Amino acid sequence: MPTSPIRPDVKTRASGYKVERQSRKLVIPSTRHPGGCILFFDQGIQTTGFAVLENDTITQHGIIKLGGKSYHHRFVRLMEAVNRLIDEYTPDAVIYEVGGAYGGVKTAEARRGMIISEFAISHTCFLRQQNASHIQNEQAKYAIADKQRLMALKQQRLRNSLRPIKEDAHEQLNQWFKLPPNFWMTPDHADACVLAAAYARHPDLANLS
Repeated sequence: MPTSPIRPDVKTRASGYKVERQSRKLVIPSTRHPGGCILFFDQGIQTTGFAVLENDTITQHGIIKLGGKSYHHRFVRLMEAVNRLIDEYTPDAVIYEVGGAYGGVKTAEARRGMIISEFAISHTCFLRQQNASHIQNEQAKYAIADKQRLMALKQQRLRNSLRPIKEDAHEQLNQWFKLPPNFWMTPDHADACVLAAAYARHPDLANLS
């Protein structure tokens, strides 16, 4: 029987959204991150994951939960939450995911929500003149997934392809950081840390000025 996720260390409530965060530091092996503070987002129209990378360590990470029923309401609340986190962490750059709305999402409604949330992040950075870039969903998974494990799964005929899936990247994080299976609050929480780890090991994935 699956266990419930570990409760967040800190909850911050605001009108229309809630930020839940974990403060356990996650040290990424073999990093090439040039330094500074980077704020990462794996965005969604209901829940958005975030992670803060400083040098070789993810120092803060968690989720933004959006209230409201309409896309317009959630769009505005996501922009407010992103503004708040940028004000709080004063990052040198923001990096968000792109490509997650295509192929892996089954319904048109879900794709629409992911596209709207992606625009909320990019538009917020544009209005603030915040240095920002993005990483392709597939590139992040390839950068993190254990290639030997994927090969073994294929040889055992447990997989038809060496193409990594989201869970492969999550599994690699769990091994690196020795995390309990119920650590991640939502998949978006884990995905934001995947983006941070992928960039830390392969900074060329994002075109930062």
